[in-house]
Amino acid sequence: MTIFKKVKKILDSDQKDREELFKKIENRDRIRAKEIKKLLQKAETEKDYLSKRTLYYIGVVLQHSVDINDQKIGAQLTKKSIAMGSKESFKLYKAVIDRILI
Repeated sequence: MTIFKKVKKILDSDQKDREELFKKIENRDRIRAKEIKKLLQKAETEKDYLSKRTLYYIGVVLQHSVDINDQKIGAQLTKKSIAMGSKESFKLYKAVIDRILI
């Protein structure tokens, strides 16, 4: 077997593993995004205060969603966290916007 064929075989195996892994991750991301949105609705209904740290965490979870609307919500909440003084949220906000634009 030539080096090219060996490399191609390794590449194919690598890509197959990632496809299987990403499908599993995407399914779990959907579940997490759904849970976050329920908590956001609960917080809104009960007028709960969401700290800048909580908003940052929500932004991280929603950034990983495959649904662009979830990503946009994450961006809005991350921006709110920045307005509250979160320095770490600024980097996340840039990443979320970058992901939305791609």
